[in-house]
Amino acid sequence: MKVLIIQKKMIGDVLTTSILFEALKKEFPKAQLHYLVMKHTTPVIKNNPFIDRVFIIDNDKDSSITKILKTEGYDIIVDSYSKVATGLLSLKIGAKKRIGYKKWYSWLTYNLAYSPIPKSKNGVALAIENRFQLISSFAEQIDYSITPKIYITEEEKQAVRKKMEASDLDFNKPIFMLNVLGSSEDKTYPLHYFAELTDTIVKHTPHAQLLFNYIPSQLESANAIYDKCKPETQQQIFFDLYGNSLREFIILTSFCTALIGNEGGAVNMAKAVNVPTFAIFSPWVRTETWAIEKEHTTNKAIHLKQFFPELFTDYKRKAFHKRQAELYKKFTPDLISPKLNSFLDNLK
Repeated sequence: MKVLIIQKKMIGDVLTTSILFEALKKEFPKAQLHYLVMKHTTPVIKNNPFIDRVFIIDNDKDSSITKILKTEGYDIIVDSYSKVATGLLSLKIGAKKRIGYKKWYSWLTYNLAYSPIPKSKNGVALAIENRFQLISSFAEQIDYSITPKIYITEEEKQAVRKKMEASDLDFNKPIFMLNVLGSSEDKTYPLHYFAELTDTIVKHTPHAQLLFNYIPSQLESANAIYDKCKPETQQQIFFDLYGNSLREFIILTSFCTALIGNEGGAVNMAKAVNVPTFAIFSPWVRTETWAIEKEHTTNKAIHLKQFFPELFTDYKRKAFHKRQAELYKKFTPDLISPKLNSFLDNLK
């Protein structure tokens, strides 16, 4: 059996979709499993032992990939991305079985299309449940305990460890990676609020060493948070120690005691290297998609809904997106701090 799985753009989605490879290899050890992704997402699937081959495209207009993939002779295509471009690509490649999510065009592009389910049936996050649904028509023994994993070599770890040691980090003290900024402004906890939470971490764990996750284009916003922190907090921040690449960020995070901050790809990557996470969700994003609803000591998801459930009785994504700034104002640090302190206590 030869299978192509497609998931192109978002790094967190490419990582999450990689669970399908482990699940399929468990049931079909001899299957040939290929992955089509965009170049910038490859650091999260590097060294994955369940992926037999990775096809990389640089942009959505890369038409040369169609001819290449047609020669592979796939039995099944699983289009986890399920946009018009990948749906048409699935059709052109010509696999007998083409699977995707139900869209207005899916009758043309897929033999089998699934509607995302609104509530998990197997006690896992919906992002994982809905991906497993895509292979349920031909995989009968899906292991729902499988979670995304990132594979790091010992050589990679040693190289990054030397960089950390050169910055005078003490590996005998707690190291926290702070995801200070979300993937966009509407997924970013207000900067002055985040500075207050950073102060809380240092007050509760005085020997904490803090790393900021940001990229050069976010330097101004990261500096704004740093400047709003108390002087004693600033002394604990290793501001100039950050990942120069996505892969380096992942490896830096693997050395950390926990990752704390805005929900997004960074949280998923931390989980994938077995680092506990404390994720602050934007008010307009449902926790059910990326986190298990029940309380969990290792990975905590914090959402405004937990404090003001009455605000979410009539949830409509677009309407709440428009109100995200107003809702973020209600999501004050004093609501989050007790749960953050409890999380820090559990790490001890």
